[in-house]
Amino acid sequence: MFIKEGVPTLQTTIHPTSEEILSKMLEQYKVAPALIPFVDHTRLMHNRGTISLEIAITRESAGSLPECTNGEDGQNFFHVENLPLNEFGYYYVALFIAGNYARYYPDLWIEDIKANSDLCFFLEILTEEATNRLAVLTLMELNRKLYIFK
Repeated sequence: MFIKEGVPTLQTTIHPTSEEILSKMLEQYKVAPALIPFVDHTRLMHNRGTISLEIAITRESAGSLPECTNGEDGQNFFHVENLPLNEFGYYYVALFIAGNYARYYPDLWIEDIKANSDLCFFLEILTEEATNRLAVLTLMELNRKLYIFK
């Protein structure tokens, strides 16, 4: 999210890729007809380019972007095909599985904790990330809106 002359801009930079992957990704971008004047698509050589969408804070319009995974450094990694679940759903399922493991197999769970196993480390990171992300993901699901924080 960038701010250009007081107007927030959502900008996607596409790195060089194959024509097939680029086409699949571009098909995932959908905007309401009212937003078309605010969309700029620049396609460069070697199947790379940028897509910019200028969104005024007071403007609400329908649209969808490709599903993505958020990186720690502010980068997003887009999926070219629709996933069966969104980020909220994957957290929910992963925490459900982890909770069942700890509840129904406490003897194995305690051994993993004592040994500081890879599974224990993964579940610690999972719960930390879920704590950071689930509140805003729940808000977005309930309001059916995308919130972008700077």
